[in-house]
Amino acid sequence: MANLSDEQITAFQELLDRREIDDLLIRYATAVDTKDWDLWETCFTEDAFVDYESAGGIKGKRPEVRSWLEKTLVMFPMTQHVVSNRVVEIEGDNATARSVFYNPMGLAEHRVGQRLGGVDPVAVQPGIDLAALGAVDGEPVDEFRGRFLG
Repeated sequence: MANLSDEQITAFQELLDRREIDDLLIRYATAVDTKDWDLWETCFTEDAFVDYESAGGIKGKRPEVRSWLEKTLVMFPMTQHVVSNRVVEIEGDNATARSVFYNPMGLAEHRVGQRLGGVDPVAVQPGIDLAALGAVDGEPVDEFRGRFLG
């Protein structure tokens, strides 16, 4: 790399940094979809504060959130995180990344032909206002939501 200019070296390093961020996002999605919680932990620093409140979950330190995920995601035997629309801003040794995670989830209670308030359960994602979807097996969605989130 002795023949490269400082500008070229900086540009190359930014490409490597972006690739590392992309690998982290894919590792996160893979960890959640395979329910590999040891792999999930590698996506965060030991002192990380993880926030799932925007998806109807909890926020807290990594071990607390891991425990919640292990218990909560059992009811979803199928998840598929698709990461898109990545925006990465790099300034020196600091980076900020924002991504869209499209995440269809299949319910463990789903049976062939069963529908959730007229919506196929595989289309239900955290963050959707489930109260608008009706009932599951005659149970009001609010109770179902409490079971999922609580």
